Amino acid sequence: MLPVPVDTHTTDLGTAIEWSGSRGSAKVGYFPKIFGRVTRLGAPIAGMLVITSAQSLLALLTISPSLTTQFVVLVNLAVVTNLIPYLLSMGALPMMQAALGVARHRARAANVVAVLAGVYSLYALYSAGYQAVMWGAIVTFAGWILFGLVDVRLTAASEVAVEVVPAPVLTPLPVPIAAPA
Repeated sequence: MLPVPVDTHTTDLGTAIEWSGSRGSAKVGYFPKIFGRVTRLGAPIAGMLVITSAQSLLALLTISPSLTTQFVVLVNLAVVTNLIPYLLSMGALPMMQAALGVARHRARAANVVAVLAGVYSLYALYSAGYQAVMWGAIVTFAGWILFGLVDVRLTAASEVAVEVVPAPVLTPLPVPIAAPA
């Protein structure tokens, strides 16, 4: 996977994280180039307009007679789509620690926090409800498909060698047959 450059030219931490990820991903090629554009003062106006338009379209798709119901649907969908990457990263933490050579005694506190955060995240997914989890999964899976298409194009363009490891051959174990008694 290609590294994503980080750009932090804003004073608001949340905005810095959001737009540095979007902007960096656009620079690498994961996101459309429009997300990498900024004004001379560093404001990502074009990207913000695209996101606002997409959110407005989503709001229209979930329209209901009750504004409260519409708001709850959108909030639950946002919860689900934001929790999935957190769960994946919490699950990947031990592998990242092993790859970096982090000693077990130093990794223990982070692992405990990751387990607690994972349990809370699963509870939040449960609380969001079946419909939100279903739609969140569909949106996430669609994103994975798009990522796969873009990543293949970027990997081919960067001429990164990928080692293909054959899957192990599984042989069935013999099943003992009991003699009739």
